[in-house]
Amino acid sequence: RNLIRANRAGVPVPTPLMYKDNILFMRFLGTQGWPAPQLRELDLRKGSKKWKILYGQVISAIQSLYKGAKLVHGDLSEYNIMVVPAFLVENVDPSIEDPNTD
Repeated sequence: RNLIRANRAGVPVPTPLMYKDNILFMRFLGTQGWPAPQLRELDLRKGSKKWKILYGQVISAIQSLYKGAKLVHGDLSEYNIMVVPAFLVENVDPSIEDPNTD
């Protein structure tokens, strides 16, 4: 349900396709059967143009998740952020509702 909430709030997450009995099907992130790389797999130099763009996208996604879906990410790291051409996608599995959001 949190992935659906995040998707509806415009957070760049995998598109949920179906949810039934605690089983979630979502759009595959990758090309030709190969998964999109995790952020940790990219060779980024801190301060580089690409690093700054991705950093900004992560901050924007966190804000959208909090403000739009009223969720916070419980385990945000370079292991659960996937980078696809044209935009960044983060995995929201560990998201939890924040009771302090209005």
